[in-house]
Amino acid sequence: MARGFTLVETLIVVSVLIILFALALPLYFRTTEKARSAQALVNMAAIRRAQLDHQAQYGTFVEALDLPTINTALELDLSARDFDYQIERPDQQSFVVVATSRQFAPGASESLRITMDQAGKTIYHWPGQGTSTGGGGGGGGGSGIGGLSQGPGGGGLPSVPGPDPRGGISAEIRINQQDFQSE
Repeated sequence: MARGFTLVETLIVVSVLIILFALALPLYFRTTEKARSAQALVNMAAIRRAQLDHQAQYGTFVEALDLPTINTALELDLSARDFDYQIERPDQQSFVVVATSRQFAPGASESLRITMDQAGKTIYHWPGQGTSTGGGGGGGGGSGIGGLSQGPGGGGLPSVPGPDPRGGISAEIRINQQDFQSE
């Protein structure tokens, strides 16, 4: 009697592997997108902090249409691998940092766009699915999960305001001015 696998057994194994792959692939893409978004938030927070320092020193905010200009004007050394960065609509009181993903979501005609204002409020503009708001980074308040405070002066901890429209989690990094003041 010959030993080996029958065609039916082989097809069953291949079918199970295809199903597992189909379940794991979207999770992998969501996880890598979250990691890229987290890096964008870190860069945006650094730009925001540098903008506030620049405004305190010179009385104006910088407008920049690309990261090399931002790095030069604000004396930063950030790199843009997955997102393009801009500083839009600066005036005496406010500005908006914009990060636009260089990668399109599958089936989308536009990229993920994240905006952060001078107060640290973060908004995700999901391609074809609307927006998801992070929340303000106002002075003195802590950061927390689901609106629960982690104590005064939160220290730049991630805050998770709720799920994004695609089923993931949107994150906000709050950086309070007192976290950077020397004692």
